[in-house]
Amino acid sequence: MVGGTSDIQCYSLFRQVPSAIAVFRGPDHHIEFCNDKYQQLFGVSPEKHPLQAFTEVPSANPNFRADLNQVLQTGQPRIVNQYLYTTLRQGKPEEQCFQLTYQPILDEEGVVEGVMLMATDVTEQETARRKAELVKKPHRNIQPVVWQEPQLPAAPPNFIVYRVVRDVTGQAVDFEPVLERQEVLHPGSGADEKDAINAWLPLAKADSLTQLYRKVVETGEEYQGEMVLPERRGLHKVTIARRDQDTLVTTITEVEWQEQKDTTTPDTAKTTEIPAREFEASLSGIMICETVPGEQGEIVDFRITLVNQEASQINGYANDEMVGETLLGLFPGLKKVVIPTVGTTIFSAYCQVVKTGLPLQYEIFYDLDRFEQGSWFQIYVSRLNDGIVLFITDSTESKKALIEVWQQASFIQNMLDVVPSGVAHLLPVNNSDGTLSDFVVKVVNKASKTQIGIVAKMATGKLLSELLPGYRNTELFAAFHKVLTTEPYLQGEFSYTYKGKNRAWIRLVASRHGEGLVVSFDNFTKAKRNEQALKDSEERLQKIIDTVQISVGLLGPVYDEGEQIIDFSFHTANQAYAQAIGQQRSEIIGTRLSQWIPGYQTNGLFDTYRKVFESGEGCQFDFHYNNDGFDDWVDVKVTKINEFLLITGSNYTRLKQVQLQAEALVEDLRKSNANLEKFAYVASHDLQEPLRKIQAFGDILVKKHAAQLDESGADIILRMQKSAGRMQTLIRDLLAYSRISSKKPKSQEVDLARLLSEITTDMETAIQEKKAQITFENLPVITGELTQLRQLFQNLLSNSLKFSHKTRPLLITINGQIMQGNQLRELVAVSDYHKLFACVEVKDNGIGFDPRYTERIFQVFQRLHGRSEYQGTGVGLAIVQKVVENHQGYLAAEGKPNEGATFRIVLPIEN
Repeated sequence: MVGGTSDIQCYSLFRQVPSAIAVFRGPDHHIEFCNDKYQQLFGVSPEKHPLQAFTEVPSANPNFRADLNQVLQTGQPRIVNQYLYTTLRQGKPEEQCFQLTYQPILDEEGVVEGVMLMATDVTEQETARRKAELVKKPHRNIQPVVWQEPQLPAAPPNFIVYRVVRDVTGQAVDFEPVLERQEVLHPGSGADEKDAINAWLPLAKADSLTQLYRKVVETGEEYQGEMVLPERRGLHKVTIARRDQDTLVTTITEVEWQEQKDTTTPDTAKTTEIPAREFEASLSGIMICETVPGEQGEIVDFRITLVNQEASQINGYANDEMVGETLLGLFPGLKKVVIPTVGTTIFSAYCQVVKTGLPLQYEIFYDLDRFEQGSWFQIYVSRLNDGIVLFITDSTESKKALIEVWQQASFIQNMLDVVPSGVAHLLPVNNSDGTLSDFVVKVVNKASKTQIGIVAKMATGKLLSELLPGYRNTELFAAFHKVLTTEPYLQGEFSYTYKGKNRAWIRLVASRHGEGLVVSFDNFTKAKRNEQALKDSEERLQKIIDTVQISVGLLGPVYDEGEQIIDFSFHTANQAYAQAIGQQRSEIIGTRLSQWIPGYQTNGLFDTYRKVFESGEGCQFDFHYNNDGFDDWVDVKVTKINEFLLITGSNYTRLKQVQLQAEALVEDLRKSNANLEKFAYVASHDLQEPLRKIQAFGDILVKKHAAQLDESGADIILRMQKSAGRMQTLIRDLLAYSRISSKKPKSQEVDLARLLSEITTDMETAIQEKKAQITFENLPVITGELTQLRQLFQNLLSNSLKFSHKTRPLLITINGQIMQGNQLRELVAVSDYHKLFACVEVKDNGIGFDPRYTERIFQVFQRLHGRSEYQGTGVGLAIVQKVVENHQGYLAAEGKPNEGATFRIVLPIEN
């Protein structure tokens, strides 16, 4: 039960206590804790059993182990006074005196769990006490006084035996009577003997005697003397002797007093004369007061006529300072302090004693007048003639001791209450033949409810089989039987199924205690279920990763003598990993990776693994493993998890081979396209010059030799000129297409509205010829290559002007809007759904086109109409498509014959 956070906090407090403290557990007196003071006083190191501090010293108490056993078995505290221990101080032997207090450690139901030993150094107190014994108090000559006899029980028995009750510090705080020799009761008591004893014992245990009891317990010296007991009439001879450390024998014998009959008293009440020696010998303070009457005969105060030495010491006044003074004059607080048991002030209660003749006994806390710090007093008041006699005992120290006992007991109880384990004390129940049949629950602690659902109040006194049905058929019962018969101590883990339904796992520690068992238990069912769930999860996970095609392995580092990582070993792996290195999974678990692929330590893989393990930063990379007979391409990912590396690998050798082949083909195609583009560019330039010469020679023939040509010759030259013009246009368009294909666009901000405005201005003549009406709105600003975008929209407008309807005015509308990629799902690729696009729609009411030819119109040199109807080379829309592709955009066209065409251009806002 030791080791929890609460235990550590408790022992941390013990370390700060100025007394030496040690805690023992079990019948073998296992030392669980000893504080620094204990080690300092007795020279005991943490490795040395503290019992040796007593057994190795010649003057040590030889019954130390017996005292421990007695406290463990009885649960009763024990104190050893005047324990002498010789130490060496500055090279010289020096005798120290200690008081040893054995305090049982109980749970909330009173089961003894251990013993706390407190050793208090009382050397100075013992020295002072011995000196004080040499001082004797002088007796004063005091005249006899008389008081009215109260009605009290009969005389006490011959003697009474007391058991000393101590607090955790070892101080005697109470004396519990143990009646012995009842046959020596006074003759004539008859059937009322028991009542007489019960009535007498409280008087024999009066506070005036308690001080003597403590003195005898502490010093061991017998007391004999005569004293006045205010609680009983007459002088008494008292003898108090200590039989052992925890037992007192008290003998109280009455001494006959001279009784007189007061003939002047109308009710002929008996009075008793108190001899001066008895008055002064009383251990209680005695004050005799006479009433001070008022004008109406009422009592207004009490005048002190006589006090003894003890009363002077208690009140803090000298005798001559008190005699002749009034009570209220010295103690005005008597009219303010109320006696709780009476309900009136102290002064009013004294007046009532005089009026009624009934004595009064009470205990009060008084913090007025000279007692500002506050003191507790036990006071007995009786009528004496027409006044009162007060017997006063200062019980402050007793009260403080009781409070300290309560605080210490509360502290120990709280310490036990925070123990999280369940604790129970079980007593065996046997059959008629003596065989064990069950256990009865004597006590259980609070934690038992949270551990196994047993409530302390409901479980005490019940059979364990009633609380845990069927436990006698489990290993629990067998374990308990073993502790009772063969093994005095046992611990282990056990399972119990409640009524065949709910299974619980219990971690149990059982120890033999007297005739029964002390059992400590913890319910770890949740942890057990979590453990089983984790095991099941691991098995399921292993099945899952075994079905995965990629290699998965968990590897731990292997160190050399210099704590350097030299290899990695398999903690676990899936079947795919084992197959990747040509083995079975069961064969590689626990082996080193270098055993199967030694080349990994030299080809860079090991260095990468070690770097990830030491830095904690994972990585992913492609690796070509061309060692140990392998030629594989693997995508490797390495991650550190606690003290392991999680390594996954995906073999993509076939894909890599296809990729390499594809890359070779792409490279060949790139070179081919580059050659074609270069050829087209060069060819276009080279063809320009012959065409210019043909056109130039044709112009010369027409201008200078037209008269010499007939009509047929002039027609041939005209046709030649037209063909050369078409060829020049074709070459120019081809050159433009080649430039767009080979030139990478340089991005800049382009205001599409401004760009369209400039284009329509440049094309104003053609627009007026067609009497076309062009409108555009909501055109955004994008990033792109300005020249190419100009070419794009210029070609689209030229296309609409070219293919206008002959019988209706041409209307061209250009509208734009910004849209998310996922709003254009029918046109945009999934990878671009997150991008913003400018969607521009160019729509006209021209002749349109057949939807069957949608893809064809964007191909180079493709025409849907004859050259005689519409001029052109079939390159314009191909250039449009190429510009859109260069900007990572999208292009779509819709057409209806004789109704018009619509082109949708989708360009990224940022390119």
